Amino acid sequence: MIKLKSVLSELILPDFKASDETVLEKLYDQLCLSSEEDNPDQQQLRNTLFSWLLLAVNQWSFLTDDVKRFILRIIGHIVKHPDGFSFLIDKDILPTIYCLLKEKLEFLPSGIILGYVDIICNLINHNEGRQWVMSKELWKDIIKFSIVSESLYVKRRSQQMLSKYIVMQNCNVATFPIITGLLNFNKKEINMMNAHDMQNPIRFKSTSNYNNEDKKIILSIYNLLTELFSALLETNYNTNLINELCEQHHIQDLAWTEIHNGDNEDIILAASKLLCLCNISAATLSENGENKYYEENFAFFVAKHFKLLIVRHLFPKVILETCVQYTFLWHRYNSKFDREKNAGEFTRVENLIFLVQAMPMFKCMRDSHRERSEMAELFIDKLFALACPSTVRLCYFYRDQFYVSSTPIETITYHVINSFIRVSSFCEKEQAVMIFQGFMYLLKYFVHIETEDECQNSYGPDYFISSYPELLSSVLSGLTCFLKKFKVSWRDSLETVCLMSFIQLLITNVNVPFLICAEALKLAKLVLLYFIPPNLALLVDTLQGSSMRDLGYQLFKTLGSLHWEVRDSSLEVLQVIGCLAVDKFPAFQALLLEHDLPNVIVSIVEVDCESYVRASALSCLSELVKIQTIWDSYLQKDHVLNTVLSILYFETEGIVRSRAALLIKDICKCRTLPDHSLELIYDTLYYVALNDLHWEVKISALDFWDSVREQIFISIGMVDGSFPDFIFSKEKKKIIQVTPDEISSRLSKALTQLSLNGYLQILWETLHDDCDIQVQRKSAFILKNLMDIINSFKDLYDLTVLDNAELTFNGNEDAFIIDQVSNHEYITSENRISHDEVIDEIVAENDLGLLTGLVQLVEPIKNRPNVNRIAISPSEFLSKIRTVDLNNLLETSTNNYNNSCSLESLLEDILLHSKGYNDKRNDTNSIDCY
Repeated sequence: MIKLKSVLSELILPDFKASDETVLEKLYDQLCLSSEEDNPDQQQLRNTLFSWLLLAVNQWSFLTDDVKRFILRIIGHIVKHPDGFSFLIDKDILPTIYCLLKEKLEFLPSGIILGYVDIICNLINHNEGRQWVMSKELWKDIIKFSIVSESLYVKRRSQQMLSKYIVMQNCNVATFPIITGLLNFNKKEINMMNAHDMQNPIRFKSTSNYNNEDKKIILSIYNLLTELFSALLETNYNTNLINELCEQHHIQDLAWTEIHNGDNEDIILAASKLLCLCNISAATLSENGENKYYEENFAFFVAKHFKLLIVRHLFPKVILETCVQYTFLWHRYNSKFDREKNAGEFTRVENLIFLVQAMPMFKCMRDSHRERSEMAELFIDKLFALACPSTVRLCYFYRDQFYVSSTPIETITYHVINSFIRVSSFCEKEQAVMIFQGFMYLLKYFVHIETEDECQNSYGPDYFISSYPELLSSVLSGLTCFLKKFKVSWRDSLETVCLMSFIQLLITNVNVPFLICAEALKLAKLVLLYFIPPNLALLVDTLQGSSMRDLGYQLFKTLGSLHWEVRDSSLEVLQVIGCLAVDKFPAFQALLLEHDLPNVIVSIVEVDCESYVRASALSCLSELVKIQTIWDSYLQKDHVLNTVLSILYFETEGIVRSRAALLIKDICKCRTLPDHSLELIYDTLYYVALNDLHWEVKISALDFWDSVREQIFISIGMVDGSFPDFIFSKEKKKIIQVTPDEISSRLSKALTQLSLNGYLQILWETLHDDCDIQVQRKSAFILKNLMDIINSFKDLYDLTVLDNAELTFNGNEDAFIIDQVSNHEYITSENRISHDEVIDEIVAENDLGLLTGLVQLVEPIKNRPNVNRIAISPSEFLSKIRTVDLNNLLETSTNNYNNSCSLESLLEDILLHSKGYNDKRNDTNSIDCY
């Protein structure tokens, strides 16, 4: 508490300056955590804050705005609880703050206003606070903020507070004054129509007569009413209160009139969203004192609403946003409605919304294929089978409006597709399949090669690609979205069999923009993943007769693209092909071999200028090394391994080094390498695990070493951490019984081998790596798994076997350093460089720099560092590890990671910065590093 008191004292100094804008935010968060009820120091902390608030309020005029905001947030946190509220009232802190803010409320910065709103929002959590809010009429301030505030944060927070307040009150007495006060902000007289009346083109008012300030106010009123009604619906589906409010204040009529006569699209959209809520609430009938919700009533209101929007030509924005709003509401509340009474008299609500939303897309689809298509006709017939006659007439009426629209149908369709992507989470499978089919017919728009007769009367794919690239991009995004979420297959839609062919036509078309080509390649990756059934591995051994026979050459070309996005997406496709070619679809192996693709990928690893592309190429190689023919023909060459090892030493990008380490892991796991190659790999990964500056690379290196441990344990006959009762012995060349002595002998050999590889030393060093918490956690996790396996044989395992075991080095003892000292520090005379020598080297480098431009310097050859792997003996390793509580270490490292910005640490930082700031003003530097 001493440090906290010191920091709080610093805050109320007139010249207090924080190190950055987030310090006080962090301090507030930590104080909130420390004041929780399970904290034993909670009461002491609250007393400290109470005493400090008394001082702070008295010096309010001298405080900085950031500190004022911090004080208001602290007060807001305290008044959450009735006892804290009572204390601040008794000590006159809260009334004083209220008076100070009320004097200049209109001129306060948004940060301070936000703190004021936070106080009110927390006051309404208990009855005493709500009474105080009502007595002071603070809700009027909140209404004002939610309508006229220039700050988006203040406006949004105020709207949330009003919604919360109305929900908590849940009565007309408290709600009606708020709605009345809200509507009173609109001072203009409105001659309202009755909802669902159509009097076009008569105009009772026009928002064009409003100035910009009035328009902002009207828009805010509609948005706030929408927020309030949404909150009431979320709370026990309280339609009675909404209906009473709509009836009392004619809100439904107000929204209808705005849509009918308004000119400002943003205001009309806000009114339309409000009308959606009014309609779903109005579809209520009271029978015997109980509310009944009928789908037919709601469908009638929705159809009337859409008809008005269509008459007003409010497409695409208003109609599509209204469809999205209705889709969300119906998905959220359809379980409340009686859906049984429908013998075809009306269209299901979800189908009605879907047809209106999709109609521009169907119109665009039909216009793009002027020739008769049996599949397209069947598809459209299936669509209209969902609708009743009145809905069909509405759709035809909607279609006719496009002929007089100034917006191209392709532009409208672009917005339609984006709206479908937004509501994809709410779609049923049947509806999603129909949307997917519509996207497929639109994609045909851009790839279909028409006959000579057809081309005379219509444009070709190149025209549409150049004219509407955003539509093509949205179609590909829509197909990707629905393919991911609904796993559409040929069983659902026959159109899927054409998808890969369409994609191949796109990626080979030179007129397709490069970003769209990258999107098409990503879609191709999904097609390969989802559309290749596993039973094809037994049925198909060739790509002849398939459009995919050309895919290898097409990918060969895209790998040479000037744009890294295309190259990266191509590599992702090849990675999937490599994965499938292993055993699921071996015919892909020929595709990879025919066009020399493995060599191309290796060259990308070596020379590509974009790090993300090099990383993707390494991931692709991780799949290709699993294919025997590709390994034998291309990847087992020494220069490939040397290239990957050089990356681990000299590559500057961490993501590339990390992928290289994982590639080495896959190579060692899938392939048998000669001893000299293994020694190079062990040296490199030993160095990387201990010395790399990127924590993710270290973790990848630890993954490699854990894979090595797993392979060694498998080689001694261990299966899933245990030995079978009988095992084949390679030494004795017969099946033997696994006895306790045999287990001890085999584990001894395995741990000795791990020791010689440097594995044990790596785990010990990284376990004590306090600089990288994630690396420490990874090491502790691997060690825990290792010790769990070893301890499972504790009754059988004789530690003395390891003590007496000799570490053999295959005749090359100097290659390893055996260390029995705990700290493993080695200091040689060669490493002791004097200060003078360091200075001489720096001066020599500076002198050399003077020759730049006069002498052609040869680029120095990059030499790999000399690596001496330390082999800690198994007995020493086990004795040390058994003194470490790994479970506690894992828990502690997690806490350290989570509490890296703890209250204690934060207070120290604030005090240190404050001292440094004061010293700087006195021309001193308290934290000079030199």
